[in-house]
Amino acid sequence: MFCFFQNRWESGLGAHLTEELISSAFSDFAPYAGAEQQQTRFVRRQSDGTTTRVAYGEDGGWSVSMGNPYAGGISFATTPDLLCDMQLRIPLKLARDVVEQNSERGIIGSADNCEVLPVSRISLTPITTPYDSRSPFQYSVPPPLGPTGCFGMVELLYSYVTHVYGAGLRVGPLSLRATASPGGMPSIDNSYVSALGQTACLVDGSWCAPLSAFPSCNLTVALQHPFMAVEGDTLAAICLESSAPKTPEGQGCNNFRLLVVQTLATSNRQNKQNPSDSHSHSFSSVLRGDKNWRELGTLVAVQKSFRNQRFRLSAAAMIHDRELDYETAALADVTAIFSRPTVLRLGFNRARRVAMGIATEILNGLTLTLGVHYTAGDLRFGLEAAL
Repeated sequence: MFCFFQNRWESGLGAHLTEELISSAFSDFAPYAGAEQQQTRFVRRQSDGTTTRVAYGEDGGWSVSMGNPYAGGISFATTPDLLCDMQLRIPLKLARDVVEQNSERGIIGSADNCEVLPVSRISLTPITTPYDSRSPFQYSVPPPLGPTGCFGMVELLYSYVTHVYGAGLRVGPLSLRATASPGGMPSIDNSYVSALGQTACLVDGSWCAPLSAFPSCNLTVALQHPFMAVEGDTLAAICLESSAPKTPEGQGCNNFRLLVVQTLATSNRQNKQNPSDSHSHSFSSVLRGDKNWRELGTLVAVQKSFRNQRFRLSAAAMIHDRELDYETAALADVTAIFSRPTVLRLGFNRARRVAMGIATEILNGLTLTLGVHYTAGDLRFGLEAAL
């Protein structure tokens, strides 16, 4: 069994959780370089995957984040109050004798074969890491690719001020995470439920497996459900994406991703109930709502790359309460026009927000990104320097 988990983990066939699937689908969308908040960012990316970022916003607040896919991360901000989120990841390794036996059988490669991304491959193209996407705060360290000699990883989460804490387990193609919020939840009559009812737990699980009919595609199924929560949605996600070899040559393969997230039930409504009925409401009636399927939210997101990932299109549509919201984005490698490594990103949504981001390497290893954000006559800029 451990060999099965290890083979899947080392091949990079790890299951992403619901929030991670959505974050990856939105990775190309605006804002770019923090233009919406008119931020100035300084980013340091290392070859082992460690990313450090310092951002300064128009409101005078600072935010600092540092993360590594294999070790976790920490981020804090001073707007409006001091916020701090931490995530610790602990690799799960087999015993030395098991590793040696599997190595002799050809199951595990040596540690020297563990791939380390050179700086040139993570600077501009392809841009697939959701770490610098819409929400760089709150546990935004991207999911790892399985390192050699491991079959999984344990995650520990904690958020200062909000006191949200949790734990997760990633084993082979299976991922499971549970986060708890111990804050008091007022009932309809503004009284507080019992101490047990004050703790809301959000459970998120996913499973990833290759399709036998299409060997080049992986299917991820995820489910997110809130327990003992006054507000929360039960989400089911299905993601179909093409799988590229975990090799330098595989980084240039065109990929495709289709994500569908359906809200199965929602409790974001004021149901008349007594405080003593909170437990029965959380469990017995959580999948029974007063809304039909047409009023529940549905998210459909598509990503497709062309020309060896030199050009990528992204689109997402959200249907909720019989209304449609959409957003589109395009990413293109325009190095041939500027005679230096340059990536151009364009974004548009239903609110008629037009966004543009252009990243170019001005010096050896120094990348400068300019973001532009235009909505209803309001023009904003953002600047990011990455090394």
